[in-house]
Amino acid sequence: MTPVGISCPYGPGLDDSSSARTGAVFDGVWDTGATCSVVSSRIVDELMLVPIDRSFVETASGAYDASVYLVAVYLPGGIAIPAMRVLDSPSIGGADVLIGMDIIGRGDFAVTSLAGRTCVSFEAPSTRRIDFAADRSAADR
Repeated sequence: MTPVGISCPYGPGLDDSSSARTGAVFDGVWDTGATCSVVSSRIVDELMLVPIDRSFVETASGAYDASVYLVAVYLPGGIAIPAMRVLDSPSIGGADVLIGMDIIGRGDFAVTSLAGRTCVSFEAPSTRRIDFAADRSAADR
């Protein structure tokens, strides 16, 4: 689980008042198999989000008609996405936010497991090229 802040969106053409940024922190999960990011019905209700569109969604659990919302997303490390389209879902498997490839693809995502301890890292924007195979080749020389 990763703490993920969700609030109303902000930026050019949007309401930039300080009240627009009021939100809350929720548990999030990373899903490289998900095209889009998703928020739970709990977030929609708690933040009183207003849908901006609708979308037909196909998941491993089945298909459904989802509402689309525009939100700001805050990730650890000071990463903020001021305006992100997300879908709603009644269930995200114990979390309230599913972080999909629409967010993961904006930066570098790595999962390591040194000494049996898993570490998930994400940075955006990218600051360097991560290539484990090239690193291994260089170490073997």
